[in-house]
Amino acid sequence: MGLMSTVLKNVLSFTGLVIGAPTALPHGLNINGLAVAPQLGGSSAVGFTITADATNVTVTRLAEASSGAVSVYVERWHSYESALPTNQLAGLTPFFFAGGGSGGGGEGVFDNFVFRPGGVDGGNVYTTWPPLVAATQLVQGFKTIQIDSSLAAATVPAGVWDMTGAELTGFFPGAAPSSAFPALTIADGASFTNLRKIGGDLNVTNANTTAAPVVIAPAAGGFAAIFELGAGSTGDYPSIINTGGAAFFDLTGLLINQTFLLRLQGAIGGTFPAIQLGASPGNFAVTLYDSARVGAGMIVGTDPGAQIRIFNVGSGGQVNRQAGFAGTITYGQPSTAASIGNVPWFRTWVLPASVNQLATVPSTAAFTTGTGLGMATTLKFNTTAGDIGQVLPLIRAAAPAAGSSASTPGSLEAMGLVVIIKNEVGANDVNVTPDTTNTPDDTIDGGAGPVVIPPGGARIFQSDGVSNWSIVGGYL
Repeated sequence: MGLMSTVLKNVLSFTGLVIGAPTALPHGLNINGLAVAPQLGGSSAVGFTITADATNVTVTRLAEASSGAVSVYVERWHSYESALPTNQLAGLTPFFFAGGGSGGGGEGVFDNFVFRPGGVDGGNVYTTWPPLVAATQLVQGFKTIQIDSSLAAATVPAGVWDMTGAELTGFFPGAAPSSAFPALTIADGASFTNLRKIGGDLNVTNANTTAAPVVIAPAAGGFAAIFELGAGSTGDYPSIINTGGAAFFDLTGLLINQTFLLRLQGAIGGTFPAIQLGASPGNFAVTLYDSARVGAGMIVGTDPGAQIRIFNVGSGGQVNRQAGFAGTITYGQPSTAASIGNVPWFRTWVLPASVNQLATVPSTAAFTTGTGLGMATTLKFNTTAGDIGQVLPLIRAAAPAAGSSASTPGSLEAMGLVVIIKNEVGANDVNVTPDTTNTPDDTIDGGAGPVVIPPGGARIFQSDGVSNWSIVGGYL
């Protein structure tokens, strides 16, 4: 039987290629019927990833390709062409030159992908979401997805999108008002797998109505997952605005003693709770860096054994009151041999004018959800017009139904909440009393008060997380 004709060179024509979808054609290279892989190749255009084996050439179109058509030349060296010492070319990996470009196999490979609706596809810029995500899957390791909403609204459509190794981010050059910050809307029905970083100057709005876009599943060990909002590689101060009715983070699968850690240098707010523990007995821990903010009512959970642990390591972190959480909230941890944490720094809050005690308005500063009062609050009073009666926050309030965005008067607080009251200006007194909403009433050093703060005086009150305020400092 005769030998098959040897084929050492070939040109393959690929047409109708779709961005991100690999297409393979047989190249037919062989030596006396034995299939061999090409050792050299070239393409007629840039914008394609090309690989080859002993049977096929596989081409994947990238976004910068001007069309879905490309011709690929492949070549195998004959034995006399590779007659080098110890046959050095025998195991050579094929490489490809792209016509009109300057690179080889690495041509068109990016680690920053720009999502720019209303723009023009090309290079690392994508105007629609699905091909962008498909392109990120072709790049190993860390990459960023930069949101550019300057031309049109940027929206993640319904579907499940793999964010392995990717950080959502935005870039604001500082030449426009803050309303021009990059914005991304997560449409109802859109969710992510393995999303762990959001950074840059990016405002993310969650429009999901029934299911959270980020679900944290139970895992072996103490930490189920770590998420970085603004504390990742691109930093800055992103925000999550939760408006659709579903949480952003679903933590209902956490088991007892399992923790989800949020490293926060951004803001979480909106009209519906963004962090849902449900009946989970697990823990939500948040490390607050500079300018970190968690709005009132953003964390909900019904299990009294669940915990929120707050570690304040910046100069301006804030977690407002979480009345929908039935467990324990700890601001830092006691400095003991077994557990060393961070105690929150004192904060001074700028209140609305109606409760900021202007010279002619000696009214009581009410502790309600609307004032946004939280841990380590300082209240300064003007008593020129007369005595002022001030009620301290309710230390522990009943939680509303799971998933409810409603809040109750007062707060669900825990060990370490500090309120500083200063009689700043005027010749009259500030009379401080505990809240009497619950039965039994809250107390101050075990009593019903009032604690009188005379002109120029100040007192520091610290809660025990149950029902008593202790006077831990101040002067009269």
